[in-house]
Amino acid sequence: MENLKYLKDVMSLDKVILGLKQANNEELKRIEFLIKQKDKKEEEIAQLRNDTKQAKEQVTANEKSIFEIEKKLEQSRANLNAVTSQQQEEALSVSIKKQEDEFEGLQDKTLELLEMIEEKEALQKEAIEFITGITNTIDEIQAEVDQGNKANESKVLSLENQIEGLLSEIPPEAVKLYKMAAAKRAHDACTFLIGQSCGSCKFTYAVGEVATFNKGIDLILCKGCQRLLLPAPLRDI
Repeated sequence: MENLKYLKDVMSLDKVILGLKQANNEELKRIEFLIKQKDKKEEEIAQLRNDTKQAKEQVTANEKSIFEIEKKLEQSRANLNAVTSQQQEEALSVSIKKQEDEFEGLQDKTLELLEMIEEKEALQKEAIEFITGITNTIDEIQAEVDQGNKANESKVLSLENQIEGLLSEIPPEAVKLYKMAAAKRAHDACTFLIGQSCGSCKFTYAVGEVATFNKGIDLILCKGCQRLLLPAPLRDI
């Protein structure tokens, strides 16, 4: 039982290591969030560019149609001076009015398209500036994370060496069980019995089993969470 007390120190050092490794987790989550925002903005830019391209193509088609209608109008107006009957004049006037309405309608639609293009190009510019800013922010946070990780590497190595030193003082069978638990639950491999239950997952054992475990004679991995179960008396040593 006496040598098993070193597992308490191992547990403490494991928690410190876990804390060091998780120190930058929040910043990494922030980077992940920013990357998602950047991806969404890039999709938005792609859609804006596609909309702008289609609008410009429509403007070109409209301008071609306006030019053709304008030529027809010129010809129709010239023909109006050469009519020989009122019937011809009325028919030609109706045709001219229809062409004028079509001409004005296309002009209005083209102006609307040009305004839309201007708006979408402005939105593209804003989105590109947003991406530039968010990319710089991501790079800055990543640099801080890398710096923090580098600073913590030597601390973690020192703590891991301390753990190995402590494990060398513990019976080999207990070390074997600890390493089996650590392989599945790095830096959270041990837990204490509390009453009749595992202190982590609350799996409950029979009274007779608990009595045996608490003597430190027969260490086991918890049937519920696979952590190494430490005898309750160790908590007070």
